Amino acid sequence: MDRITPDQLEKIIAEVERLSKQNEDLDRQDVEKILQTLNLSPDLLDEAINQVNRREALKREKKRNLRVLLGIIFILFITVTGIVLLQQNYQQGLEGITIYQSRLTLSEDKGDNLQVINRQNSGEIFYRVTLQNVPLGERLSLSCQWIDPQGNLSHQNVYQTRKIDKQVWTTYCRHLIGNASLSGTWTVEMFLGDRLLSRNNFQVQ
Repeated sequence: MDRITPDQLEKIIAEVERLSKQNEDLDRQDVEKILQTLNLSPDLLDEAINQVNRREALKREKKRNLRVLLGIIFILFITVTGIVLLQQNYQQGLEGITIYQSRLTLSEDKGDNLQVINRQNSGEIFYRVTLQNVPLGERLSLSCQWIDPQGNLSHQNVYQTRKIDKQVWTTYCRHLIGNASLSGTWTVEMFLGDRLLSRNNFQVQ
Protein backbone atom coordinates (compact mmCIF):
# COMPACT_ATOMS: atom_id res chain seq x y z
CA MET A 1 0.00 0.00 0.00
CA ASP A 2 1.30 3.47 -0.85
CA ARG A 3 1.86 5.69 2.19
CA ILE A 4 -0.12 8.87 2.38
CA THR A 5 1.96 12.00 1.94
CA PRO A 6 1.78 15.00 4.28
CA ASP A 7 0.27 17.05 1.44
CA GLN A 8 -2.44 14.46 0.88
CA LEU A 9 -3.13 14.27 4.59
CA GLU A 10 -3.57 18.04 4.77
CA LYS A 11 -6.06 17.90 1.90
CA ILE A 12 -8.01 15.10 3.59
CA ILE A 13 -8.16 16.96 6.91
CA ALA A 14 -9.22 20.19 5.23
CA GLU A 15 -11.99 18.43 3.32
CA VAL A 16 -13.17 16.53 6.40
CA GLU A 17 -13.28 19.77 8.40
CA ARG A 18 -15.23 21.49 5.62
CA LEU A 19 -17.82 18.73 5.41
CA SER A 20 -18.03 18.28 9.18
CA LYS A 21 -19.18 21.88 9.47
CA GLN A 22 -22.10 20.98 7.22
CA ASN A 23 -22.74 17.60 8.79
CA GLU A 24 -21.32 16.81 12.23
CA ASP A 25 -21.53 13.03 11.76
CA LEU A 26 -19.25 11.56 9.09
CA ASP A 27 -19.16 7.80 8.62
CA ARG A 28 -16.57 5.71 6.78
CA GLN A 29 -18.48 5.98 3.49
CA ASP A 30 -18.42 9.76 3.72
CA VAL A 31 -14.68 9.71 4.24
CA GLU A 32 -14.21 7.31 1.29
CA LYS A 33 -16.17 9.75 -0.88
CA ILE A 34 -13.80 12.49 0.27
CA LEU A 35 -10.85 10.42 -0.85
CA GLN A 36 -12.49 9.86 -4.25
CA THR A 37 -13.12 13.59 -4.52
CA LEU A 38 -9.41 14.16 -3.92
CA ASN A 39 -8.49 11.46 -6.46
CA LEU A 40 -7.00 9.35 -3.69
CA SER A 41 -7.33 5.60 -3.28
CA PRO A 42 -9.73 4.42 -0.53
CA ASP A 43 -6.93 2.05 0.44
CA LEU A 44 -5.30 5.07 2.12
CA LEU A 45 -8.25 5.55 4.47
CA ASP A 46 -6.92 3.53 7.43
CA GLU A 47 -3.54 5.21 7.28
CA ALA A 48 -5.18 8.62 7.00
CA ILE A 49 -7.32 7.89 10.05
CA ASN A 50 -4.25 6.71 11.99
CA GLN A 51 -2.32 9.83 11.08
CA VAL A 52 -5.23 12.07 12.05
CA ASN A 53 -5.51 10.23 15.38
CA ARG A 54 -1.77 10.58 15.98
CA ARG A 55 -1.98 14.27 15.18
CA GLU A 56 -4.86 14.74 17.63
CA ALA A 57 -3.05 12.74 20.28
CA LEU A 58 0.04 14.93 19.79
CA LYS A 59 -2.08 18.08 20.18
CA ARG A 60 -3.58 16.73 23.40
CA GLU A 61 -0.14 15.79 24.70
CA LYS A 62 1.21 19.26 23.90
CA LYS A 63 -1.71 20.87 25.74
CA ARG A 64 -1.18 18.56 28.71
CA ASN A 65 2.55 19.29 28.77
CA LEU A 66 1.84 23.01 28.54
CA ARG A 67 -0.53 22.81 31.50
CA VAL A 68 2.08 20.89 33.50
CA LEU A 69 4.77 23.42 32.58
CA LEU A 70 2.53 26.35 33.53
CA GLY A 71 1.72 24.61 36.81
CA ILE A 72 5.41 24.15 37.58
CA ILE A 73 6.16 27.78 36.70
CA PHE A 74 3.31 28.93 38.94
CA ILE A 75 4.55 26.81 41.86
CA LEU A 76 8.11 28.10 41.38
CA PHE A 77 6.83 31.68 41.24
CA ILE A 78 4.87 31.24 44.47
CA THR A 79 7.83 29.54 46.15
CA VAL A 80 10.36 32.19 45.10
CA THR A 81 7.96 34.99 46.03
CA GLY A 82 7.44 33.41 49.44
CA ILE A 83 11.19 33.08 50.03
CA VAL A 84 11.79 36.69 48.99
CA LEU A 85 9.04 37.93 51.30
CA LEU A 86 10.39 35.87 54.19
CA GLN A 87 13.89 37.24 53.60
CA GLN A 88 12.56 40.79 53.40
CA ASN A 89 10.57 40.34 56.61
CA TYR A 90 13.59 38.81 58.33
CA GLN A 91 15.86 41.63 57.16
CA GLN A 92 13.34 44.23 58.29
CA GLY A 93 13.18 42.45 61.63
CA LEU A 94 16.96 42.67 61.97
CA GLU A 95 16.96 46.34 61.02
CA GLY A 96 14.42 47.04 63.76
CA ILE A 97 16.71 45.76 66.53
CA THR A 98 17.79 48.48 68.96
CA ILE A 99 19.93 48.58 72.09
CA TYR A 100 18.20 49.01 75.42
CA GLN A 101 21.29 48.74 77.57
CA SER A 102 24.96 47.74 77.47
CA ARG A 103 27.18 47.09 80.51
CA LEU A 104 30.61 45.76 81.45
CA THR A 105 30.66 43.41 84.44
CA LEU A 106 32.81 40.77 86.03
CA SER A 107 31.73 37.12 85.81
CA GLU A 108 29.42 37.78 88.77
CA ASP A 109 26.86 40.26 87.51
CA LYS A 110 25.95 42.69 90.28
CA GLY A 111 23.98 44.97 87.97
CA ASP A 112 26.84 47.45 87.73
CA ASN A 113 28.61 48.91 84.70
CA LEU A 114 32.37 48.89 85.13
CA GLN A 115 34.31 51.82 83.76
CA VAL A 116 37.70 50.87 85.17
CA ILE A 117 39.19 47.35 85.07
CA ASN A 118 42.03 46.32 87.40
CA ARG A 119 44.37 43.86 85.67
CA GLN A 120 45.45 42.36 88.95
CA ASN A 121 42.12 40.93 90.03
CA SER A 122 39.70 41.27 87.13
CA GLY A 123 39.78 37.95 85.26
CA GLU A 124 37.06 37.58 82.62
CA ILE A 125 35.16 40.70 81.64
CA PHE A 126 31.58 40.32 80.34
CA TYR A 127 30.00 42.73 77.88
CA ARG A 128 26.27 42.35 78.49
CA VAL A 129 23.97 43.88 75.89
CA THR A 130 20.18 44.00 76.08
CA LEU A 131 18.50 44.08 72.68
CA GLN A 132 14.99 45.32 71.89
CA ASN A 133 12.58 44.43 69.07
CA VAL A 134 14.40 41.20 68.24
CA PRO A 135 12.61 38.78 65.85
CA LEU A 136 10.92 35.99 67.77
CA GLY A 137 11.81 32.42 66.89
CA GLU A 138 15.10 33.43 65.23
CA ARG A 139 18.75 33.00 66.14
CA LEU A 140 21.06 36.01 65.83
CA SER A 141 24.63 35.76 64.55
CA LEU A 142 26.62 38.14 66.74
CA SER A 143 30.26 39.01 67.22
CA CYS A 144 32.33 41.15 69.56
CA GLN A 145 35.67 42.83 69.01
CA TRP A 146 37.93 43.76 71.93
CA ILE A 147 40.34 46.48 70.80
CA ASP A 148 43.37 47.37 72.91
CA PRO A 149 44.75 50.91 73.51
CA GLN A 150 47.02 50.57 70.45
CA GLY A 151 44.04 49.96 68.19
CA ASN A 152 44.80 46.27 67.69
CA LEU A 153 42.19 43.53 67.80
CA SER A 154 43.03 41.70 71.02
CA HIS A 155 40.17 39.20 70.94
CA GLN A 156 37.04 38.40 68.94
CA ASN A 157 33.92 36.46 69.92
CA VAL A 158 31.77 34.96 67.17
CA TYR A 159 28.62 33.14 68.22
CA GLN A 160 24.93 32.51 67.63
CA THR A 161 22.23 33.12 70.20
CA ARG A 162 19.68 30.57 71.28
CA LYS A 163 16.29 30.75 69.59
CA ILE A 164 14.78 34.02 70.77
CA ASP A 165 11.52 33.74 72.72
CA LYS A 166 11.04 37.34 73.86
CA GLN A 167 11.48 40.71 72.21
CA VAL A 168 13.78 42.06 74.92
CA TRP A 169 16.80 39.79 74.84
CA THR A 170 20.03 39.94 76.83
CA THR A 171 23.21 38.49 75.38
CA TYR A 172 26.88 38.75 76.22
CA CYS A 173 30.45 38.17 75.08
CA ARG A 174 33.58 37.98 77.20
CA HIS A 175 37.32 38.49 77.26
CA LEU A 176 40.08 37.74 79.76
CA ILE A 177 41.80 40.86 81.05
CA GLY A 178 44.91 39.96 83.03
CA ASN A 179 48.42 41.04 83.91
CA ALA A 180 49.56 40.75 80.30
CA SER A 181 46.83 43.10 79.05
CA LEU A 182 47.83 46.62 78.02
CA SER A 183 46.80 49.48 80.24
CA GLY A 184 44.85 52.37 78.81
CA THR A 185 41.56 52.87 77.02
CA TRP A 186 39.98 49.74 75.57
CA THR A 187 36.97 49.47 73.28
CA VAL A 188 34.49 46.62 72.95
CA GLU A 189 32.07 46.50 70.02
CA MET A 190 29.15 44.18 69.33
CA PHE A 191 28.09 43.47 65.73
CA LEU A 192 25.07 41.88 64.11
CA GLY A 193 26.59 40.69 60.85
CA ASP A 194 28.34 43.83 59.55
CA ARG A 195 26.12 46.18 61.52
CA LEU A 196 27.55 47.79 64.65
CA LEU A 197 25.05 47.43 67.46
CA SER A 198 26.90 48.78 70.46
CA ARG A 199 30.26 50.20 71.51
CA ASN A 200 31.68 50.80 74.99
CA ASN A 201 35.00 52.26 76.14
CA PHE A 202 36.64 51.31 79.44
CA GLN A 203 39.94 51.83 81.23
CA VAL A 204 42.37 49.06 82.10
CA GLN A 205 44.80 49.84 84.94
